[in-house]
Amino acid sequence: MNDYRRIFLIPVYNEIEHLPELTKDLYVYMDDSDLAVFVDDASVDGSLDFLRKLKKKNFKILSLKKNTCLGGALKIGFRYINKIDYKGPLITIDGDYQHDLTKLEKYITYYQTMEVDFLLIGRIMGVYPLYKKIGNRIFSLWTSIITGKSFFDVETGYRIMSPEMMKNIEPIFKGIRYSCAQELAVLCSLKGYKIDNSKRSRFRHYRTNTSFKDALINFIVSIVTFFRISTEKYRDI
Repeated sequence: MNDYRRIFLIPVYNEIEHLPELTKDLYVYMDDSDLAVFVDDASVDGSLDFLRKLKKKNFKILSLKKNTCLGGALKIGFRYINKIDYKGPLITIDGDYQHDLTKLEKYITYYQTMEVDFLLIGRIMGVYPLYKKIGNRIFSLWTSIITGKSFFDVETGYRIMSPEMMKNIEPIFKGIRYSCAQELAVLCSLKGYKIDNSKRSRFRHYRTNTSFKDALINFIVSIVTFFRISTEKYRDI
């Protein structure tokens, strides 16, 4: 079995507009010791067919028959990746190619130098709508309060994570709708992993699939996750 140097996890849902550029740039960036895992979340726009036709040896395509939202796609991806050998790190990027790959090597070097378990690369949100900026700040502040960690963009999908951390986090990660970002931050914080959210990156374009309902679910999941892990700690005493 291959001992991969790095693994990329890319959840995809109806991203045919962005996949050609994303896959081209990612493939150029990767080498033979890297693996990219795409999780197609029941796309209906031809995204899955496009990915399958690429036939790249370092691209693994997972296809879901039913849409599970971002959290569910990540859960499936984490579960698959935990079954294979890799040295790390695990890097998540969004399938709509919001994230800038040009500085990724610098972020990986920082992650390795600082010996962090979880590096969240925040967004420079200049052209985001005001309500999104406010919502992001509220969620980041709330997560900072309940975890005791410092977050300025807890909702970013641009992450670098250690294999050791994900081996332990994946079994307890629920991945409900779009609450994955808050859940991961709370889980990893309360489990004692070293987290860093100090790096910022430009984003290539603005896009959102979430609603007020999703924001409410995110808030509830963060609370439930906090008490779930805190209760486990109490039982272990």
